[in-house]
Amino acid sequence: MWRKLDLINFALDVFILFFLIAGPWIEAPAFVQVLGRAHPLVLHFPIVFILLLPLLPWIFSGLSLPRDRSAMATNRSLQLVHFFTALTVLFGLVLALEEGYSGGQIQLHKWGGILVLLCIIGLQNTHLGQNTHTKKAPIYLAIPALILLITSHVGAGMTHGQGFLTEPIVKKYTKKVPLDQAFVYRDIIHPILDQKCMNCHSRSKSKGDLSLEDSLSIVQGGENGVVLIPGDPDESMLFQRLILDIDHEDHMPPKGKPQLNSHEIALIKAWVSQPSLFGVAYNTLDPSDTLSILIKEHYASDEQTYSDIKPVSKSTIQGLNDNYRTLTPIALKSPALYARFLSASHFEDEYVENLTKVRDQVVDLYLGYMPVKNHLLPIIGSFKNLQVLNLNGTHITDEGLQHLANLKDLQKLYMTETKVTQDGIRKLLEKNPIKKIYLWNTPIDSTEFNQLRREFPGTIMVGESNELGNEIIALNAPQIKPESPFIKTSMQVTFDHPIPDVDIRYTTDGSDPDSIHSSRYNGPLEISQDLHLKIKAFKPGWLSSPVTQKSYVVTKHIPDSVWFESEPNPRFAGEGPKTLINHLSGEKVHEDKNYLAYLDHDAVFGFSFSEVKPFQKVIVSGLTKTPAYIFPPVSATLEAWDGSQWKQIQLLKPVTPDSDIDYEKFYLSFEPDQVLQTDKIRLRMKPLDRLPPWHPGKGARGWVFVDEVLFQ
Repeated sequence: MWRKLDLINFALDVFILFFLIAGPWIEAPAFVQVLGRAHPLVLHFPIVFILLLPLLPWIFSGLSLPRDRSAMATNRSLQLVHFFTALTVLFGLVLALEEGYSGGQIQLHKWGGILVLLCIIGLQNTHLGQNTHTKKAPIYLAIPALILLITSHVGAGMTHGQGFLTEPIVKKYTKKVPLDQAFVYRDIIHPILDQKCMNCHSRSKSKGDLSLEDSLSIVQGGENGVVLIPGDPDESMLFQRLILDIDHEDHMPPKGKPQLNSHEIALIKAWVSQPSLFGVAYNTLDPSDTLSILIKEHYASDEQTYSDIKPVSKSTIQGLNDNYRTLTPIALKSPALYARFLSASHFEDEYVENLTKVRDQVVDLYLGYMPVKNHLLPIIGSFKNLQVLNLNGTHITDEGLQHLANLKDLQKLYMTETKVTQDGIRKLLEKNPIKKIYLWNTPIDSTEFNQLRREFPGTIMVGESNELGNEIIALNAPQIKPESPFIKTSMQVTFDHPIPDVDIRYTTDGSDPDSIHSSRYNGPLEISQDLHLKIKAFKPGWLSSPVTQKSYVVTKHIPDSVWFESEPNPRFAGEGPKTLINHLSGEKVHEDKNYLAYLDHDAVFGFSFSEVKPFQKVIVSGLTKTPAYIFPPVSATLEAWDGSQWKQIQLLKPVTPDSDIDYEKFYLSFEPDQVLQTDKIRLRMKPLDRLPPWHPGKGARGWVFVDEVLFQ
């Protein structure tokens, strides 16, 4: 039997190699496609077996098996794991032959599965997987499990949408920009597409070779051609498929997926009816235009829920804001407030007690991973208009839950990593049928969880019975403060993370931090020179966070005056010349007042100092954001005054991007061969005359955005 299984495994490996090599040229027949679609069904077998592998040495040790028998048993186990893993990989490769399975996440998931299989084969055919009596055996046998966890995480993101696993632990909060600052596509249409369409039409999963993730992808269309014809929604495929009967095979989104409501469909139609689809600001629309009216209604719909809430003064809100607690309106001119606590180490009970000044206005309260105990819940229970409450990782128990029974408007309650039990949740829901509760990593097991679901069918519960509920989750990225990267002489830099007791490590040499060799963050860092930081968070039981990185740049000479020799575009004039030396960085939103922008002519500005200074370096900071037609300059010139005329010191020619860049800060560094001695400096930057052929606006002029100039 085991000999036959070896032969079957060999055959499966050959098939896998065949599909890896010949996959792009294969068209799978219908019966083979059925096998591919069984991939989600068969993958549970190898997951169970692979996660059991590291336990084999202890199991065999407990059974007191001789070494030869334990080695044989391990080999047999690896044969079975090999079979189920190869079968899953093969079915996955067949599934990938179907249209729409392309992109970085798909490739990462595919090669992650293949890497798991290669690890199993390696363990099966070397002494590493045979000598279970050695101390290192569990480590070797755990390697496939670690790779599997990452691969499964990527697969879950593709199937259920990015952030599916981390949604209950890191609650996303998206604040709408004020209506008079909104752009039609960016702030109204894109969020609708993001919520309802991008699970199947993103860069990581582009069904029909169509991605709706950005303007460039939308303009490119998919395998059936363009999906949008500006000014003609009836001929635009994107709109046509929205209005098909839901049972039609071409209806989008497919039946069973979240559907657009009638107002969202009307918004899409009115948007496609416009002659220009991207870069249009709401305040440029005619107020009587259908699109303008629908957008206004779309924004107003969020306000209607809070019509009975009386506003509080700005001074009251400002008085409750500090470094460890923020209080902000849910939307422009809305009386409803969002409250968030930021630092567990600085948390005090009185901070929650102080919020009673706005208890009627707070509708969203984030207390995740704060040291909140039951005695604070009576206060929270008095926030009668509360709709969202995050108590993840707090010290609450069943005893405190009774105080939430009167929060009749509560829609979402987050209680992951708490000590609440089935009995406490039952008593709460009997008095207050909350719409959605998150209960991962609580004492409630799967049997109790399913029982609660049956008893309270009107409440959506997310927790242990979810098939991916026990997946190891990655930490979110740590934060670096201050936000501005510009340093006058010196400053303190701090790192922070919303989850307590994480180990934050950092590097300054450009390498990625690790949990052993990299410097551990123990308090603020004093910075007085140019520095590039990379930081990463670690915690037992969690996957490490993504790397956060930030550059800090020092300015040693501050000009006495700044002047424009060419005026910036009136739309992006910042605060005048002082914008260039105020040590404030422009943000991702390019309408930020800390940017100066030039389009139709060169950017030329000068700087004067009280006396002749030595300059080793002059640094210009700016923005690259190609979807908004913002590119680095094609040339940048540094000039110095020699007492009678301007003299060119250095000419830079930055590289023009050859692909889409959603947001990136650029730094142009002038470093003369010799120390420059002068009291006046002038900079000249030339915008891109014609956008490159790959850009949807090819042929148009490019913008140059600058936010700061630093002198060293």
